[in-house]
Amino acid sequence: MIDKLTEFEWFNNLNDTVKFNENEFRALRKTEFPTDFFRGKEGRNIIGVKWKSDGKDIILDDVVGKSSLPTPNMDRVVVTRCIQKDDNFVYTTVIYNADGSPYLEVEMTERTNFHYGNSIPDSPSFIADIGWAKDAQDNYSMIVELNGTCDPCWEYMKFDPITGTFGESIGHGSF
Repeated sequence: MIDKLTEFEWFNNLNDTVKFNENEFRALRKTEFPTDFFRGKEGRNIIGVKWKSDGKDIILDDVVGKSSLPTPNMDRVVVTRCIQKDDNFVYTTVIYNADGSPYLEVEMTERTNFHYGNSIPDSPSFIADIGWAKDAQDNYSMIVELNGTCDPCWEYMKFDPITGTFGESIGHGSF
């Protein structure tokens, strides 16, 4: 039997926390964050996530807040991190088991080659936001918003948190 995680929450360097409520998320499909949770008066806040598994605290720092979320089965967590290497920022997404051990590193897909106004996706993609979607049979899957690191294009895609693969595109645009 796969362990389930509990008490998932986001935290920042200002000692603010936002608790994940599974029932509320299933109903509203979003979590409300305070206005300055991600970007405070002093600039970008440092964001982390934490949860409990078998009574143990699991804590991960330096995550991209809205792109870190438990899976609908509450047995894994999808976590995107942004790490500065030299003069560049590198995004990685890893799916963690409830116990905090890495399950799978996600190989990032490229966004569809679409034209939106004068914009065309032309930079590496990263998961900027993630959520759950319910189908007609009341089963939940995941949806991700892919953004470009250096272009204004976004795309929504289905995402399988068991295989770490991206599915069909369900929308795209430009900021």
